[in-house]
Parts: sequence; C-alpha cells; structure tokens
Amino acid sequence: MTMMGHPEEEAPWPLGKKSRGEKRVTFPPDEEMVLAFSENRKPGQAGNSLTLTEIILAYKQSCIKHEVKPNPKTLDQIQKITSLNNRAKCLDLKGIHLDYGSCESLEEILKSVQFNLINLQGAELDENGATSLMDMILYYKSATHLDVSSNTSMGVSGWQALSYLLKQVENRQLSHGNVLWF
Repeated sequence: MTMMGHPEEEAPWPLGKKSRGEKRVTFPPDEEMVLAFSENRKPGQAGNSLTLTEIILAYKQSCIKHEVKPNPKTLDQIQKITSLNNRAKCLDLKGIHLDYGSCESLEEILKSVQFNLINLQGAELDENGATSLMDMILYYKSATHLDVSSNTSMGVSGWQALSYLLKQVENRQLSHGNVLWF
C-alpha cells in the first residue's frame, strides 16, 4: 500500500503476508489536490441573479451539449415568465417527447425557475429521463404540483424515483407542519 502519495514509502503488509493481485492506493501531489469547490445555488438563495435571457441561453447551450433541439413550446413559456422571485404558473410539457437528453437539458430551467405545476402528461418519458427529471424536481423544489399521467415508458427506475420524491415530500410535509411544496 502506498502511503501519503509517495510511492517510495511502502508500508509492510500486515503480518508479513501479501495478497494475490496486490492493491495500491495513491494520492495526487498536494498541488493537484482539490481544495475548494463551488455548488450551484438553489432557487431562492442569495446570489441567484440570473435573468430570463441567461436562463434561456443556458437552456439552449445545454440542448447543444445533450444533442437535442431546444423545444419551441418550452422556450415560449420561459420567455413569458414575468418574475423570477415568485413561482411561475406552469411549465407545460404535455405531449412533448422527453428522452434522457431532453430531460437533462431542462435542468438549466428547473434550477433557476420554480413552478406551481409541471405538466408531464403524456410526455413519453423514458426510464433514464424520468429518473433524472424526478431527481431534479426534488433537488431544486421545482414544483408544488406535478402531473406524470399517461407515461407508460418510465420503467422501474423512473417509478422508483417518483416514489422517492413523494416520500421525501411526505417527510417534509410532516416535519414542516403541512407545508407542501410538491
């Protein structure tokens, strides 16, 4: 086993025994170690001062990164938001095919805008997309209401992610005296 990142400092194997396929652990030199990190702020936190134009640009860039086309209906809805300080009425994705890449690109919107309703009715969510989207909605507290009806391809993982989201909402509701953000 290599200790403290220096291969020349070998520690003897306990009791003088060596294993087959001896394993080693190494650490990067001090100058390459991560000393700090920055996490994206959640909506409502101080310092979250993106404009709608910046959110739209971030969404379009995310679409390019995930190799999907920006959805015109989604862009139109975001452009009509009047205030980022209050929950927007609805993000209506009803009937829009949402595969994994499409769902991932929505993170740029969900982390900056909160909605009263996210309508995913008949969105043809695939398993990976549904899982990703449920995780985002939970993490960013993106909606107070969610419609996932008529999605028959969410798969086991998608339904598990939705179940987990519902369980977390139930726990928050009970611990915060009937405050329900989902």
